[in-house]
Order: sequence, then C-alpha cells, then structure tokens
Amino acid sequence: SSSSSSPSSYHSRGVQEQEDTAASVSKFVTGDDLHRLRHQVLALRLELQEARRNANLYNEQDNKDHAHDGHNHNTGYNYHQERVRELEQAIMKTQQVDAEFVYTVSLERKELAERDGDYLEAQQFHQRAMEARA
Repeated sequence: SSSSSSPSSYHSRGVQEQEDTAASVSKFVTGDDLHRLRHQVLALRLELQEARRNANLYNEQDNKDHAHDGHNHNTGYNYHQERVRELEQAIMKTQQVDAEFVYTVSLERKELAERDGDYLEAQQFHQRAMEARA
C-alpha cells in the first residue's frame, strides 16, 4: 500500500506545480482585458494630473491667504493630496496585472538591487520578471 501512495503523492505534486504555473500566468490580463486595463490606467493618470494640479492650486491659494500666520488651513488641499495618494495606489495596483509593466519595472528594480549589492532582492526581481514574461 505504501508503493501506491508514492505515485499519487508524486502526481499531486505535479498537479500542484501545474496549478501554480497556471496561477502565475492567470494573474496577468491579456487581449481585450489588457486593452481595457491600459485605458483605465490612462484615465487614472489623467485624473491624477488633475488632482495634483488642484492640490497645487489650493496650496498656492492657502499660502497667499494665510502667509501672515504660518498655518495651513486649507482642507481643499488636504482633500486633493489624499486623492493623489489614492490615485497613485490605484494605478500601481492596476498595473500589477499588466505583464509588460511588471516585466519592465522588475528588470529596472533588479538593476538597482544589483547596484546596491542586494543580490537576493535582485534574484527576486529577476524571478518576477521571468514570471511576467512566461
């Protein structure tokens, strides 16, 4: 009976490896989904530019209005700064399923890690780049 459990455990490992490979492939979008994703990122980037512009305008206005007391009273500025952070996070999260983006960024970060002498981190970024290329 122990000899029959050996092939089944080998088989389940093989199935697990196939599932892991499928999972790493499926975490990236392709085709029409990728096209939609990139349009979504573009829209988020435009909204981010607008939010940054608004934050700067509110900040400049607040500096003029309150130059005498040195305090930032502007809740509009704080709102736009928070919106900027939310949009930056949304863009980064969205791009994590774009294989080309992940590949490019991972290779850049691998180079930086190697330059810093962090070869373990460089290897992790290399692996991530290869998964994105698979």
